Amino acid sequence: MSNFIWVHEDALSDNHPVFGSAGHEARAVFVWDESYLRRQGYSVKRLTFLLECLRDIDVEIYKGQTQTVLRELSNGAQIFTGSTPNPEFREIVDALDITVVADVPLARIDGHTDLGRFFRYWKKAGKSIMGHNGFPDSQEDMFS
Repeated sequence: MSNFIWVHEDALSDNHPVFGSAGHEARAVFVWDESYLRRQGYSVKRLTFLLECLRDIDVEIYKGQTQTVLRELSNGAQIFTGSTPNPEFREIVDALDITVVADVPLARIDGHTDLGRFFRYWKKAGKSIMGHNGFPDSQEDMFS
């Protein structure tokens, strides 16, 4: 029984570290949970964006209640997923003993950060993301 990866809306990238942690034979699944999506009040544009992201990832899409579908699919296999602040997803993680893999943060910010205004956040975050020439440090030569 091979492991599988639960892809959710907080980890919609096929280069998320969870893909390396679950093993090369692990299959990725997404659960299209209509009751959850309705509770979130997502617009058609948001749902379209979600589907477009899923189309770009090699993922199987199942329809149903997330926890029920994941339990049925697991059949004893270990489930891996990306970390999430979403309380509903965290309840599922706890209930099914899912292994959570953290993503690489976009910015590293030391100390207390005032998140009340975007400009104050970006003043600190931008320094860790962008190099001295205005390009990301790892992509200084991105146009050559």
